[in-house]
Amino acid sequence: MLSFETVKRDSALRPRITAWMQQTAATVEMGLRAEIDDGAVRAGIGVSAAVTDVIGSGVGLPDGWFVLPAHFDLPAELGPIRARFLRDYGA
Repeated sequence: MLSFETVKRDSALRPRITAWMQQTAATVEMGLRAEIDDGAVRAGIGVSAAVTDVIGSGVGLPDGWFVLPAHFDLPAELGPIRARFLRDYGA
């Protein structure tokens, strides 16, 4: 849903969604870098790829759940993603 509104040139929501996504990406990147510095996130990860991973998983899945709630058990779906993040990025 957000994706469709973002790519439509005439969407009134496009600037707001784009700004929100840019701010979210910047916040995730800042958080990852801070957690690398304090040892919570493993040094040497590809921060840019990790930001993309977090945005794709953290925004995409909830967006699908919002549109098709009967098809998603959100807590059950987010559990494996959280475990993967801890495995792939945790220190």
